[in-house]
Amino acid sequence: MLRPSGITRVAPGRARGISSATRRWVAAVPTYISLPPWELRTNASTSSSLPYPASSMTIEIRAGTQPRNINVTTIILSRGRTNQLKRALRSLSKQQSVALDLIVVIDDCPETASFLRDTSPPAGAIERIRHLYVERDPREQSGPARVARLRELGLEIASTNWTAFLDDDNELEPGHYSNLLRVILEAKAPAAHSWRSLWSSAGKRHLLTDSHPWCQDREDSRRIFRHYESIGVYKRGSEIVRDQVVPHRRDLSMVDTSEWLFQTNFLRSLEFCKVYTRDDWLYAKAEDSKLLDQIVQSGTPVPSSRQPTLRYFLGGYSNNPSHSGARLADWVGDANQSRSKPLHSEHPAAHHYPQGEI
Repeated sequence: MLRPSGITRVAPGRARGISSATRRWVAAVPTYISLPPWELRTNASTSSSLPYPASSMTIEIRAGTQPRNINVTTIILSRGRTNQLKRALRSLSKQQSVALDLIVVIDDCPETASFLRDTSPPAGAIERIRHLYVERDPREQSGPARVARLRELGLEIASTNWTAFLDDDNELEPGHYSNLLRVILEAKAPAAHSWRSLWSSAGKRHLLTDSHPWCQDREDSRRIFRHYESIGVYKRGSEIVRDQVVPHRRDLSMVDTSEWLFQTNFLRSLEFCKVYTRDDWLYAKAEDSKLLDQIVQSGTPVPSSRQPTLRYFLGGYSNNPSHSGARLADWVGDANQSRSKPLHSEHPAAHHYPQGEI
């Protein structure tokens, strides 16, 4: 049983990012594991780059027990998908050998806020829950730019050495984080990722046949599938995606947001892309793909647990349950950005992509 222990309000239109009052709620939390710190932007500089208000926060702590050392922060973005969110929370509660600080970033959705307020989430591995309600500017739409901003807000208040994202329509196998922590320590790496299994929205295994699931053009979808099949990421008749990171080879690399576990300082040294083009929309190059661009281009060796501990459910979009986030207008926002541009004009490493690569 988890109960609220306090609430902080930040007046809309007045705050940029998270206020100092809100930060005082976030106590320094001891961690199980420590690696040498990475040089990065400070929280203060991150905060000043967030020109949108966080309107409220609730912090909840397990009642009646002495809190354990929390070593992993998990950030979930949610908007109007309470059934899926409940499933994701249940999978987090079953994580083994970790204690979780859960941050739920609510994308201007009273329904989701009410659900979290009125529901007693499963405890288990979840040591603390924080709800961050973020209002939308009237001009903001669903899509990767909005998701990038929300991820930044969640990361701003992370207070552990390790941080992960989980999309609210996905779920984790019980050993997901413990496996990733093990390979991180073995490799002395700043991050690690898992593999994933693909599932339909109806809960059935999605077996790969001849198409890349995240491309709108049928011909390109088949060509991209053949590419990933040739390097062992895809296997026909299997639901397992054997994601990988190959330094300086973006054409050989693919990882989903929910597969990652990052050293928090390393994650804060990366940028969340907020400008997207028609090409990005056509080939589903969202904020997670742009994050991977930076990791691959940096040459940072990143190990994999080589275990499919993420259950990835097809057919949704992080902050738009109707999936209208797939509309071009939601991706590019301003009409002036909607014209297709050469990939190399935005991505220094884009020449590594096969055409249509995400």
